[in-house]
Amino acid sequence: MGVDRAYDNSDFAIAEECDDGAPQTAGGTVAARICRSVVSRTSVVVRRLGVGRASSLVIYALLVVFGTTTSSLAYSMMSQGSGFAPGVISGEPRLIRGDEFLTSTPILLGYIAAHGTSALTPLAQTPDVVHQIPSSGVFESVVFFDGSLLRLLSFVPDQMLFAAFWWLPSLLLMLCLPPWMQRLGASRIGSWLATGLVFVAPSVAWWSMTPIRVMAFTLAGCLLLIRGYDTWVRRPWLGFSLCVLAGILWSRVVSNYVPWAIVLSIPIVLATVSWLLFHRRGRKFAVKAAVTTCLSALVMLAGLVFDNWAALVAQSDTVYPGARRVTGAILPAANMFAGPFLRSLQDNSAATGIGQSDMSQAFTVCAVWALVLWVGLPQRKWSRRSIPIAMLGVSTAFWLSWCLLDWGGLGAHLPIVNRVVPIRAAQTVGILATILLGFVISRVPRAPSARIPLTAAVSCGAATAIGGSSLSAVFMPSVGPKEIFLCTVIVGILVGLLTAFPRSGWLAALGVGCAALVVVGANPIQVGLGDLRNSSTAQKFMAIGVDARRGHELWATDSKLTAALLTATGVPQLGGNQVTGPVAKKWQQLDPSSQYKEIWNRGVSAIIMRWTTDSNATISLGAARDQIIVSVDPCALPAKGFNLTHIVSEGPLPNGCLISNGTFEWNGAEKYIYAIN
Repeated sequence: MGVDRAYDNSDFAIAEECDDGAPQTAGGTVAARICRSVVSRTSVVVRRLGVGRASSLVIYALLVVFGTTTSSLAYSMMSQGSGFAPGVISGEPRLIRGDEFLTSTPILLGYIAAHGTSALTPLAQTPDVVHQIPSSGVFESVVFFDGSLLRLLSFVPDQMLFAAFWWLPSLLLMLCLPPWMQRLGASRIGSWLATGLVFVAPSVAWWSMTPIRVMAFTLAGCLLLIRGYDTWVRRPWLGFSLCVLAGILWSRVVSNYVPWAIVLSIPIVLATVSWLLFHRRGRKFAVKAAVTTCLSALVMLAGLVFDNWAALVAQSDTVYPGARRVTGAILPAANMFAGPFLRSLQDNSAATGIGQSDMSQAFTVCAVWALVLWVGLPQRKWSRRSIPIAMLGVSTAFWLSWCLLDWGGLGAHLPIVNRVVPIRAAQTVGILATILLGFVISRVPRAPSARIPLTAAVSCGAATAIGGSSLSAVFMPSVGPKEIFLCTVIVGILVGLLTAFPRSGWLAALGVGCAALVVVGANPIQVGLGDLRNSSTAQKFMAIGVDARRGHELWATDSKLTAALLTATGVPQLGGNQVTGPVAKKWQQLDPSSQYKEIWNRGVSAIIMRWTTDSNATISLGAARDQIIVSVDPCALPAKGFNLTHIVSEGPLPNGCLISNGTFEWNGAEKYIYAIN
């Protein structure tokens, strides 16, 4: 109430200033009324959303207007010259994020450049489900509404569209996680503490926000389900509509990166539905809301499968990842409890035997914290507020066991679960633990006995010390005893203070701020799209892409970096990315006897051409095992049924059918363009 009065008083003061500063004329009176109206409406929005969520909307709008992201698209590999591309105002692009700046970002930028039309290789199935961008299907155009907006808003500058798509999941996290948690029983401070720790989790930073993209839409659907239940009694049609929308958001759970969706999204859905159905008085309307949402999700999911049937079948039949089934395994403690030490990952040579992204994790120590609090709190009667704690607690415990125990052959026979590699679960189970902590710490009394904060501080400090020692011994020898001791003490102090004063917003902000220090600088602050739009080379290929798409022509290149440029500028090519799986009939035009099927029948791969003088194609795997190398005479490709009109080469080529068509610079080197006669 005090906050509301503060807003009201400030509004009144501002309104008085508007009245005093405006001339007492007809025009001045109108200006004063407009001023008061703007202030009043702004105050209403802030009061309804809260300062945190209102600020999130403003920050999102500013990031979109200025085309600002944390993408590594300006890395030197993706520049016209030899250094970083322009637009980096803080930090530095990371080579480890190659799957972002060489695959997902070029695909998204190519989709924007081509206004939603296909500019990808005919050898591969469409990547719609993985990258959440619809091609032509009706259902996927609705489910991936944010992708549909990219082609509908073609008049908006590309960098703004890219930034809007990039930050939308983070905006949904800020808008939906706090009210969802508060509705299910968490306090305001507890919900914002969890939201902040999720946002600054190292795995979120080092995986280019992907964990948030995986869970944010499901979370928004859960909040809509609750809103639908709330309004069903008074306005049934509005409640029904909200539940239908919730189901549409839930149907995205099978898209993007499914293993993380299994870890993150399913427990959130189970917690929401269980909490809703536990309410006896309104159970009739809760059942209606839950059934409507589930039916909507199933219908849209069936439609999504229908639209992408060929791609999903191809993916399920691939050597990788379709045929992979895994089981739980024992991981080092470094993969679970070393989150506070991961600022050292910003030294690109610090980790040995593992990449920075694979080493990243969330703050899994929150699981220890939540357990200590739950055991230490006075036993209370089972209530509706216990439902999300039980669901998230069981889910967190299960995924911790998946990463800390050897499940043997049993794990490989568990459906759905056997799609989650233990290290991927380790990277995100800390997010579940953080949300669980938000619920549990909300039940700590204002003045708990000293035993609870002390026990929590010692327990979390011990877990942190174990994680740091394992990190030093297994992956990062540069993490020494002094750093382990310092991080352990800091974690223990913060945990103790936050437990002792669970209603302190300042302490919650301090905790999130200290956690943010782990990831500040991990990614660049990038304004604009670098050389993928602003260079003369990119401008040239943007124009080429328009003509090539109109004439259904194909280009091809023998460089993965040039292939990324062609993809980002919307130039259809024979090579490029095979994200989901192959189009077998097209590959058989290169490999009629299917002798290389074990090589080309895979997803999550790049197709790279190698120019030879042999008309028979030879297909092999690259050293990285995610590269499919096609060695062939470019002059033979039109005869194999591909409308190949131009190729790009790293050097001059002697093939008789090739006509030199100029050069261009990319990655600081000269590239050669040839037309095929």
